[in-house]
Amino acid sequence: AAPHALAAPTNPGASSSVPTWAPQPGVAGKRMAGVVMANGVPVGGARVLLHMIHHDEDPIRDVVTASDGTFDLGLQPAVRYMLGASAAGRTPALIEVDLREAAARDHIVLELADCPAKVGGTISDASGGPIAHASVRLDKIIGTQSDDRGRYELCLRTSRNWIVVSADGYAMTTF
Repeated sequence: AAPHALAAPTNPGASSSVPTWAPQPGVAGKRMAGVVMANGVPVGGARVLLHMIHHDEDPIRDVVTASDGTFDLGLQPAVRYMLGASAAGRTPALIEVDLREAAARDHIVLELADCPAKVGGTISDASGGPIAHASVRLDKIIGTQSDDRGRYELCLRTSRNWIVVSADGYAMTTF
């Protein structure tokens, strides 16, 4: 079965703000940009999310790659981030990016993997009713969304997988 569509960005291209206390004092922000690849080929239309580590708010940036697989997250404050990319039928890529370091981060390559294993099912409420458009994410960063009947399918990594399921009006759960 083909994987369900990726979760639509809640605010495509928009920028959340990094809390004023978070950036490393005296360290300038850096531009974050790069390309999403799969088997050496650029992936256009991939979703790229930037989350601040240890901050449970919405993503700092949420963009879709251009047809040549490139993305540009703009100038970001000097903090630690988790950067994720996903595309249907591929295992999402997740990396940590620490902008407190001196190195420029404008040539990041996120390599999506083939799908070695999948998890899927139906997300439902306590009464057994399906929950449409629930977010199903690896490491709370990036993944997929349930369809109108609560069904989802997500490619997994071959190593540790921490899956977080959330939906408006419901408690978040992990497995």
